[in-house]
Amino acid sequence: MIALIGTSRPPASLGNSTDTNAPTVTFQYSDTGGSILNRSYPVLVSNMFLTPAITQDPNTSLEFKSFSISPNLPAGVFFDSFTGWITGTPTVAVPSSEYTISLNYSIRNNKDRKLYQDQSTTAKISFSTNYDPTLTYGFLQPGNNILSLGVGITYLPTVNGFGSGTITYSISPATLPAGLNFNANNGTIFGTPTTVTGSTNYTITATNVNASDSVSFSLQVAIGQITALSYPSCSSQCTFPTNSPIASMNPSYTPNIPNQISSWSISPALPAGLSFNTSTGVISGTPTSVSDPATTYTVTATNSAGSRQTTFTLATRNVIFGYFTPVTGYTQPMPGLNRFSTSIIPSNPSPQSGSPITSFTITPALPAGLFWDSSTGNISGYPVSTSSGNYTVTATTTAGGSSSTSIFISIGNGESKCYYAGTVDGCTFAAPYSCGVSNLCYTSLSSCINSPECVE
Repeated sequence: MIALIGTSRPPASLGNSTDTNAPTVTFQYSDTGGSILNRSYPVLVSNMFLTPAITQDPNTSLEFKSFSISPNLPAGVFFDSFTGWITGTPTVAVPSSEYTISLNYSIRNNKDRKLYQDQSTTAKISFSTNYDPTLTYGFLQPGNNILSLGVGITYLPTVNGFGSGTITYSISPATLPAGLNFNANNGTIFGTPTTVTGSTNYTITATNVNASDSVSFSLQVAIGQITALSYPSCSSQCTFPTNSPIASMNPSYTPNIPNQISSWSISPALPAGLSFNTSTGVISGTPTSVSDPATTYTVTATNSAGSRQTTFTLATRNVIFGYFTPVTGYTQPMPGLNRFSTSIIPSNPSPQSGSPITSFTITPALPAGLFWDSSTGNISGYPVSTSSGNYTVTATTTAGGSSSTSIFISIGNGESKCYYAGTVDGCTFAAPYSCGVSNLCYTSLSSCINSPECVE
């Protein structure tokens, strides 16, 4: 360790001892870095902790001691006169200065028990305090930094050791890649790069009245990986009617930069009539065949940085509709009595794709007395003669697609089919009522009479 050391030589007669050969005491200062000689401590950063080490004859003991220092320490640094410790964090910068620390003490010679009072010795230290500024950007490395085209960034500076005073920032060269900006008030780099560029070196400098610091790095903008891919119009399953044009399915991807995706592919092949654009990823067309159950498709988008996939399920079906109840009825056996009592309504008048049905047709013509509603597909009326047969109902949608279903209509002759017996036509009834040529069994007279197979 390096330090300047003082020795004690008391006056001829002091206290209870006039011995000029008082025991020698020396001391020196050190910190974690060793002796204090021309050391430098950063302002607002260093936690100073300097302590004296006293050297004395092992046969002596200090019975009183106190410390003093001259000149005063820098602001933020404190001196303890009892221990001699120097502690604190400097808040101002001062040039290298020499400080004299005095130790005043009384010492006893343990061999002859003599006490030597009013002794003193000194040591000198020298150090400076200065601003040690640092400027860093957490997301910027000293070397090359590759930014992804179309991906927004915000880089904030971290500064330390500048002391008080407003910090301003500058960048050189002043022009960043297209889409990026630099804020000279807070040093932030922000924006979304819009053009691919080569690597360019930049230097940012932070300055205030106390200090300045710089950081250097390079920036390059390249096509980055596709971070998200989907078909918003078909987030889960899509069902399209056959023979109807579909609304184009457009992909959504991030970052959304024109021409950044070099190729598109889909697997397996789409249903007949639908097409996949390998340049844009758009799905369009008019399905011409049924593809049911739904099939899962995988779309892959590829660029120079890699590829990303998304999946969805798709089905193509004929327009789906039908009838809830059997279409049956009976001729009117007497005025005012109608056994064709239920309106027959299509069970699902819209296709699963959501295109509404605009009209219905039926072939052949309905039996006499029955009426057909071409806008709703309802059958109503009072049949006047017996008949039975199959009829074809066709539904047409606003998208131009159509589909057909077959229904069976049966008209009875109005003959009474209500029986009161235990066994009728080979059917044994739990209750005494039965109805119909099909031997349906009913548990009450009202249910028998009100059945569509029974007239009174």
